[in-house]
Amino acid sequence: MTARRALGPGSLGVSALLALTATAAAAPEDRGPRGWYVGAGGGVILGQASDAEGRDPGSFLGSGGRLRVGDEALPGFGIGLAFYGGGGTGENDAYAANFGGLLLELSWRPLPERVPSLLFVGGTGVGGGVIEPVDDDERDYEGTPGGAFYSLGVTWEIPFGDGPDGFALAPAIHADFMPSQGGNEAGLTAFMVGLGTVWYGGR
Repeated sequence: MTARRALGPGSLGVSALLALTATAAAAPEDRGPRGWYVGAGGGVILGQASDAEGRDPGSFLGSGGRLRVGDEALPGFGIGLAFYGGGGTGENDAYAANFGGLLLELSWRPLPERVPSLLFVGGTGVGGGVIEPVDDDERDYEGTPGGAFYSLGVTWEIPFGDGPDGFALAPAIHADFMPSQGGNEAGLTAFMVGLGTVWYGGR
């Protein structure tokens, strides 16, 4: 439990402070050419949940989305904030699950010259959710997962234009994790395949 707390909201604030300090210290000519960005997208979610008693009610299918804002602080490296949310209905209408969270998000282009479209994205933050029965289902799956929230994903950006700035389509695959924590057995894992858009303001 101590380790999970260390990776929660406190570490989010420290990470954000360190990253913003590094960004501010970078000379303008050293910053990424894409500049600030804003993006949004959505897609289909396949998830798995556990209720307040630690029971496994099966998978759920639904939809979700995300909103992202940030800056390419250094070439190939971005930092920003992201809001993720989604939900769905479990197998045979056994339960409904909904979740959301705010994350400090880091992005990385491992091959910025050869494969500039490839972007890895990861984030850590705080989130919460609700697991509840559907239509008074007798199995009575219930829970309120919450606390530390993590996300990992990969995006392939398809730019419209020759420069680093401007508009791009962004198909993506990512996974969101809200593990059981702090004595609360409820948790959520969600995998999303979706399509987004992003606008880079440029330098």
